[in-house]
Amino acid sequence: MLVKLRPELVNLRPMLVKLRPNLVKLRP
Repeated sequence: MLVKLRPELVNLRPMLVKLRPNLVKLRP
């Protein structure tokens, strides 16, 4: 399972980096 999840985590990391600035913008 870990081996299967690892690629997904690698794909999620860039998405999180992209989302973080948007989240910061949403917060006053």
